[in-house]
Amino acid sequence: MVFKPADQREANILAQLYPPFKAQLEDTLQKCREAGLAVYIFEGMRTVERQRELYAKGRDTSGRVVDKRLVVTNAKPGSSFHNYGLGADLVFDGIPSTLKVDWSWSDKMPWDKMGQIAQGCGLEWAGKWRSFPEKPHVQLRTGLTVAQFQEAYKRGGLGEVWKLIDAELLSKNIG
Repeated sequence: MVFKPADQREANILAQLYPPFKAQLEDTLQKCREAGLAVYIFEGMRTVERQRELYAKGRDTSGRVVDKRLVVTNAKPGSSFHNYGLGADLVFDGIPSTLKVDWSWSDKMPWDKMGQIAQGCGLEWAGKWRSFPEKPHVQLRTGLTVAQFQEAYKRGGLGEVWKLIDAELLSKNIG
């Protein structure tokens, strides 16, 4: 079955992602929806500026946490899989009976079921992370580090990062 995005917004987010990650994410979304979960992409590719804005939440200007309740990420600008088209945040429609999507991050949503589906599709689910678990976040399993992404980006931008990942994934399939 060919995946159909819920709307143009979701299609636009998917179009910006690293193609193998996009395919796994579409598979995850399809299986979630088939399982009756009203799950949608909230955010995918993220600019460094957007990452800076999110990292600042709950922190002072030096980066020290001043209100832990407001912190939404520990990834500094350039240190998130989102910055390379390799991460996405999924959220539930809190009121599926309405025509619009009412984003919900409520702890009452079936995050574990969503996470199990994402993991079954080959993605890493951040809800399982020991330090700073993020239930909405999924990302591509690459075997590479953010430092390697940063170095590749310095050499040639996003295209160089994706070439690095292509080579890594190809070596895993052959080996």
